[in-house]
Amino acid sequence: MQEEEGEHCSLISKGPTHGNEYLDPVTDKLDGTNYVVEDYIRPDVEEELGYDEEEEAEEEEEDGIYDDNYDDDIVSKFSHCQVWQPKRKKRETFGQLREITGEDYVKEVTHAGRGVKVLLFLYRPGIPLCFLMNHHFLRLAPKFPDTKFLRILDSSCVPNYPERHLPTVFIYENGCLRNSMIGEQECGGRNVLEEELKWLLYFVGAID
Repeated sequence: MQEEEGEHCSLISKGPTHGNEYLDPVTDKLDGTNYVVEDYIRPDVEEELGYDEEEEAEEEEEDGIYDDNYDDDIVSKFSHCQVWQPKRKKRETFGQLREITGEDYVKEVTHAGRGVKVLLFLYRPGIPLCFLMNHHFLRLAPKFPDTKFLRILDSSCVPNYPERHLPTVFIYENGCLRNSMIGEQECGGRNVLEEELKWLLYFVGAID
């Protein structure tokens, strides 16, 4: 049997026994001899095709570099992606001194919200220091919007509240009473300045 010319043919050589039988390349019959089939390119065809093992190896190496760079680009891209996170609820801010009544107390103070600080100012008309502190609170509330500034008539909050205890400032957090400033002395005196009152509020934890 004459082999037709071609660019690529198989070289059949005897190899170790693996229990497999191959066709004899000459007789096309099973002879029980084991063969190893190897890829082989005839030298004349190799020269004609310009086949070069070293050149092919270089091309494979370049392909490998390209693939590595491609993988690096993907990793780099995903490494800069932001991980999805649920949006946090924006914390409520206040920024003003508001008047409440006894009916509003539970809603505005007890149920003010988790982590909310409440400053409750008890006053009575006609008392000079109550008037002065009201003026200071109107100016301080916008500077500390994380604290809820409230004012309430003493009689609306506590019936028969003693005048000697006025003015009074109660500090709440999470609906619980945390601190207090009761009477003229604890509130800084009858001529307390805004800056002095601010530091007193820091001290009792009303503002941060």
